[in-house]
Amino acid sequence: MSGFLAELAKNLADRWLAALVLPGVLWITALVVADRLGQRHPFDIEGLHGWLQAQAANPGNHALATVLLAATGLLAAAAAAGMAASALGSLLRRAYAGAGERRPLMWLAIARQHRWDRATAQLKKAIAVAANPAAHATTADRAMADVRRAESRRKAIGDSRPARLTPIGDLFHLVAVRAKTAYGLDLDLAWPRLWAVLPDALRTDLAASSDAYGSAARLTAWGLLYALLAVFCWPAVLIGAVIVTYGWVQARAAAQVLAELIETAMDLHLSDLAERLGIPVDKPLTSSTGEAVTRLLRKD
Repeated sequence: MSGFLAELAKNLADRWLAALVLPGVLWITALVVADRLGQRHPFDIEGLHGWLQAQAANPGNHALATVLLAATGLLAAAAAAGMAASALGSLLRRAYAGAGERRPLMWLAIARQHRWDRATAQLKKAIAVAANPAAHATTADRAMADVRRAESRRKAIGDSRPARLTPIGDLFHLVAVRAKTAYGLDLDLAWPRLWAVLPDALRTDLAASSDAYGSAARLTAWGLLYALLAVFCWPAVLIGAVIVTYGWVQARAAAQVLAELIETAMDLHLSDLAERLGIPVDKPLTSSTGEAVTRLLRKD
């Protein structure tokens, strides 16, 4: 048991170091560099190099007490920055899947719906032109290219009319809608019980996908923290924008995998949950099975 606990503590320490401290050290370093460069001379590398040499040449900085104090302060500040990024990442993860039922978030969801409606109207117009290109003074190839471009623009907004703040929220919402439509199942209510009957391999895949999704949200949070350094040195906003964009792309890809795995778990193991609850199972599954599970779990 002591060996197991020691190994667990080592693994937790390694994860803490990799997820919080090391990225935090990089951010603290960027903060110091941004503060030294300033807004007027953001690319003065020679001036920064001279400042670093002056610090290295200062005998007072070589004292053991000074080095230990600086190292302790750096680690503490890095850990604080890491915890801030982790908390912000958790908020982003929740916001991505948010319903946007309150202002001003509601306005963002409505704006996405309007964009999708306009893109749909443009797609329909392009299809109408492609159906009779001669009447619109164009060629069939050009008309089909316009259709593909219009379709790509709409797909970038969402596969279906948006119902949530972000495409990630639409992915998870669509899984819940399919569960209700196909099986009559309240997935939010049934998921904790469904998780209990899943095989270990599928649970491992779901956990890995969830971790990837959380890591991507945390990466986006780091991008926002880097963008804040623009207060000291404006090029930091460019670095932050790149990190935020990459984090969003990664989060969307991870959410796609996670949503597909959740739907897979529902398709393959809803019957197992029903049987464990003592509910007769239709083969193939019908909405009556999911409705019976939902009624039982609501306990009303």
